[in-house]
Amino acid sequence: MKKTIFFLMISLFCWLPLSNFAQTKSVKKQASETVSEFYKFHRRSSDLFNRRDIDARKKWFSPELYRLFLYELKREKEFLKENPTDKPMFGEGLTFQPWDECVSGGYSYKNRYKIGKNTINKNKAVVEVSFYYPQKCENGGLISTHTVELIKLKNKWLINDFVFPSRGAGRFDAYALTGRLSAILKRKEY
Repeated sequence: MKKTIFFLMISLFCWLPLSNFAQTKSVKKQASETVSEFYKFHRRSSDLFNRRDIDARKKWFSPELYRLFLYELKREKEFLKENPTDKPMFGEGLTFQPWDECVSGGYSYKNRYKIGKNTINKNKAVVEVSFYYPQKCENGGLISTHTVELIKLKNKWLINDFVFPSRGAGRFDAYALTGRLSAILKRKEY
């Protein structure tokens, strides 16, 4: 009897850490899958900066990020009213990645992405996304690595911010020093 109880206790102590490990791995996988699904959709869809295209991505955005996009649309409308010939901040569209293509030998190649490591801290996650030009391109290889910050709301991972290299990757060169999409969307001056 004592041996049976001892064996059950040992089994229980061995099983609990494995159970927690499996849950942690599953949570990490869910955060990575959210980012992967977002990029799959984004890369095959229109990326104009308008309400329709923002709403098409709404299911992946946190309420705060979505609110910031709507606020930016309002600011853009006011800006264009006063400056009809100027290009608005997101005049080249929604971008969550570096420039989309390279040209080599008369052919245009889209960049590729790879979901990298992620870290989870309670209801927050950070997922790395690396972008590459194909080796066929003159400048083939790694372009840059961005991070996507997520929060967990109602048992679902939602994108809360995009962090990109501060050296001016992507289309945000004017605000490259911030390195955060949310900081660009929260800027005081248009």
